[in-house]
Amino acid sequence: MALHTDICSPLATNPTWSGLSKAQQAALLGSGVLLWHRLVEYLQPDIVIASIARIHRERISFDLHTQWESLHCVQRANPYHVYASRRKLASGKQSVFVYGQAAQTPFGLVSRADQEKIGSSILEAARHH
Repeated sequence: MALHTDICSPLATNPTWSGLSKAQQAALLGSGVLLWHRLVEYLQPDIVIASIARIHRERISFDLHTQWESLHCVQRANPYHVYASRRKLASGKQSVFVYGQAAQTPFGLVSRADQEKIGSSILEAARHH
């Protein structure tokens, strides 16, 4: 199973996260990150896709099994990098966490063909899990 949610708050917001004021974001952040970790623990996904700002990537607090490593790179004027890290959940399960630059949708800053290549790289990483 793969999971894609927002780490700052897995609850739906209206407007979306980027449309919230800084004060509203701050109010949701503390409890939202905790709730996100609890959700991941409950669902026990094999793959977690995080298309988030780099600062939020550091909020992922599951125990590291491997450091963030380059998984795929879309070569272009401003290369788009995708990274993966294996993390250990409290249950002992190891999940593959995948990080790409923030966009409205996962990997929304690259073409459909590149998204498919990224997807293949993610599946390959999960198979070697």
